[in-house]
Amino acid sequence: MVDFEIVYKDFKVVHPVGVVPKLIMRFNFNAIVEGDLAIYVPFLKWEVYLNSADSIETSGISLVGDWGSFESIGAEKLFTKKKTAEIFCEIPMDSQKIQQIVNIRFRNKVPTLGIKVRGHYLTFESKERLYLLESIKPIQKDVTMYYKDITILHVCFSSDEIIKLLEDLGQYELFRIEIPVRKEGKPSNKLIAEVVEILDIAKKDLYDGKYDGVLKGVRDSLENRILKKDPDNRWTLNSIIEEDFMKNAPLTAKEEYAEYIKRIGMVFHSQLQIINNVYMHKKKPRVTPRPIDVEQIYLITAQLIRYLSMSCNLL
Repeated sequence: MVDFEIVYKDFKVVHPVGVVPKLIMRFNFNAIVEGDLAIYVPFLKWEVYLNSADSIETSGISLVGDWGSFESIGAEKLFTKKKTAEIFCEIPMDSQKIQQIVNIRFRNKVPTLGIKVRGHYLTFESKERLYLLESIKPIQKDVTMYYKDITILHVCFSSDEIIKLLEDLGQYELFRIEIPVRKEGKPSNKLIAEVVEILDIAKKDLYDGKYDGVLKGVRDSLENRILKKDPDNRWTLNSIIEEDFMKNAPLTAKEEYAEYIKRIGMVFHSQLQIINNVYMHKKKPRVTPRPIDVEQIYLITAQLIRYLSMSCNLL
């Protein structure tokens, strides 16, 4: 009896000269051979399909595109008993495939690859220390992947893997906003320091596709730290932040910078209105934001906090 298991391990991206980048996927080829048989796998054909899934456990799968068929050499040795070898599948990554992955990610879905492996294996019978060809039989297997305590029939990419894949392909660079802090580890303004910590958590939620967490983090920063209500119940920039900002405003342009910081407060208020009135309204039916909408809210808030942090930290 002969049986096979093809299990996904990891990937890397290579950039051959003069052609599109290649996604090199590595697999364990596990063969279970009983009796005195040995097997040899000369070549394999990989049929690769890109899917969109609701989760890594691959519930709610829908086909996005047929990535094509690719051939590779098989396991370059005879298998006897239970053996494992590494095998590889090379997938040319043109701009269409890359954009398909990005589109899935923007819809808050998980990109998965369904991979069917086809080929033939040769069985040899052991006789007097020689292996004699006995038969040629087909291979038809789906690639599997171990995730936590389960085995799934697709290759699923985590958020970190998607980021690594896109950056390694060189087509996309994930936009990052770094907020400068003093050597002691926090901005001098206490409120901004707290906001930096909240936005750091929100950034991780953004990478993980937890968009509710991003909106809640930004709203918490705006309502409880960046903004405050004046006696007329209107949202304005917190005076603690405004005072620190104005301390470092150019002496020859105090009035202009006073108007500038008020405008920044208005932008923050607009961000809060969008979150509360559109995406997280308590009474009206909630509108589900697109990932790009959440990214925009996060990036505008983070960029302005970066500016305020730099301005308040000036010596």
